[in-house]
Amino acid sequence: MNNTISISQTFPYNREKVFSAFEDPEILARWWGPDGFTNTFHQFEFVTGGEWKFTMHSAEGHNFDCDHRFVEISKPQTFVFDHLQEGHNFRGSYKFDNKGDHTQVTFNMTFEDPEELERVRQFVEPANEQNFNRLRGILAA
Repeated sequence: MNNTISISQTFPYNREKVFSAFEDPEILARWWGPDGFTNTFHQFEFVTGGEWKFTMHSAEGHNFDCDHRFVEISKPQTFVFDHLQEGHNFRGSYKFDNKGDHTQVTFNMTFEDPEELERVRQFVEPANEQNFNRLRGILAA
């Protein structure tokens, strides 16, 4: 069974501009997450081995504490992180490919537990699309 959810979109900007929206915590906090969510970043060390701790706030007032560790960063080609949450562990990886003056961004979420992936798939797949659409809006501004 495949344990990975994947999304890919092409953005009409160069790779450095797109990558910068991920490495700058002030920009990242403005678009990370699905529609209606906001973020409070507590720690953001965008280096291999660095920690990224934040709270996502839903429109309904629910808070979701997130704990990530950066596993690999190769600017501006890729970065990989582990999402560390009991029962909801996954490895996230972003790849940034030049497509002329555009950038194709591919995000993979690989879950340790295939049952967890199936439990969250219906929420995660559209949420990832919303996340990329929010990124598109930030880049266009």
